[in-house]
Amino acid sequence: MNRRFSDDSIIRRKDEIISGDVDGETVMMSIEGGNYHSLNETANRIWEILENPSTIGRIIDALKDEYETEPEVITRETYWFLGQLLERGIIQIDDSEIS
Repeated sequence: MNRRFSDDSIIRRKDEIISGDVDGETVMMSIEGGNYHSLNETANRIWEILENPSTIGRIIDALKDEYETEPEVITRETYWFLGQLLERGIIQIDDSEIS
């Protein structure tokens, strides 16, 4: 698991990231860096959840409810994906509280 955050960490999209649908696929682009990324179905679902700040635990719970995959796999892959987004500057860890 990623040691930079935990299930209680609040994650939010960075403001400088724009996203949209291109030929049925979600793509994200960094306004600052000009980099873009396309998302698979599960990654797109995580991005949708992050439309509002969310804890990692809530993201994982939502995915467990929606996908028929082993819970350990969902947890591991979610942490990996969020770690990749964090490294690329697409998301940030938020210290404020959410309801």
